[in-house]
Amino acid sequence: MLAKAVATMGKTTFFNVSSSSLASKWRGESEKLVRILFEMARFYAPSTVFIDEVDSIASKRGSGDHESSKKMKTEFFIQMDGVSSEAAAEPNEENKGEALKNVMVLAATNRPWDLDEAMIRRLEKRIYVPLPGEKGRRILFDINLK
Repeated sequence: MLAKAVATMGKTTFFNVSSSSLASKWRGESEKLVRILFEMARFYAPSTVFIDEVDSIASKRGSGDHESSKKMKTEFFIQMDGVSSEAAAEPNEENKGEALKNVMVLAATNRPWDLDEAMIRRLEKRIYVPLPGEKGRRILFDINLK
């Protein structure tokens, strides 16, 4: 809900992505889906891409990873680099002074220690949202009992 609120307040196109929507059993399909997601986000820019449970996509790389998982992570990191480099680009002869296409990537996880270092570097800001206190839990409890 926080990601949707950010997108609404910023008047951006909102893409809500889950890891299962990017995973495919067919060879090369996952990388293609990641590439298409970011192409669409750039096309409909300004846009916000929200990835819930990002640790399932960008977990630490290891020797036990499957080849398709490695390729999807690599494509995801390449696309993330493209998002940040486009935002920093100066108007030049190529883009002829067009407005910069802003794509913001928001990610959420309950397991930040499982994220790959490359993903952590690509996320410019990290915000810890703690569990609600006693008063907040009471309010949530009352809301859900209505």
